[in-house]
This record gives sequence, C-alpha cells and structure tokens, in this order.
Amino acid sequence: MKDTPLNTFVERVMRIEADYAGMGGASTGILGATSTSGQIVKDLRAHALAFANEYIKRPSDHEKLIELSRQLEGSLQSVKLVNGISDAKLNELLSDLRALVDELPAT
Repeated sequence: MKDTPLNTFVERVMRIEADYAGMGGASTGILGATSTSGQIVKDLRAHALAFANEYIKRPSDHEKLIELSRQLEGSLQSVKLVNGISDAKLNELLSDLRALVDELPAT
C-alpha cells in the first residue's frame, strides 16, 4: 500500500484498541455485558473507512466528506472518553484529520 497521509492516518486509527478503564479487561466478564469501549472503537473504525472511501473517490462529494470528517472527529473524542487513547494521541489524530480536510479542493 502506498504511504500517503490518508493511509497513514487510517492505519493509526485501525491500531486503536478498546481499553477497559482500570479493571484490567475484567469488567465485561464481571458485569456479564458486552463492552461499550469495543463498540465505540468499532464505530470509529467504520467512520475512518467511510471517510477514506469517500476521500479517494474522484470526484468526491465535498459536503459528504465534511460530514464524514465530523463523524470521525466525534468518534475519536468518544474513544478518548472511554480511555481508548490519550489526550496527546487524540490531538495528533485530530490534527492529521484536519490536515486531510484542508487538502480538499473547495467547492
């Protein structure tokens, strides 16, 4: 795969794993429920792939890309809230996402 800013960004997002905030991964077994963190990370990955798919389309729909970038930004912030990523990593990823959006041709 060609090393582009988009590919690098998506790869970094795909490496994010669900964190089980302070319970050493035992919370799901103890509570007998599925992990909220896992679903949030799954949603993040889906948003990242949707953004990437629209980004590489020619011509791409500028309005749809902006909407997808906002969904992706919200997903990144949600992952941060469940301790899936640090503040520093969140800021790096948001900066990279904004740089990708800034590269879009204005319509």
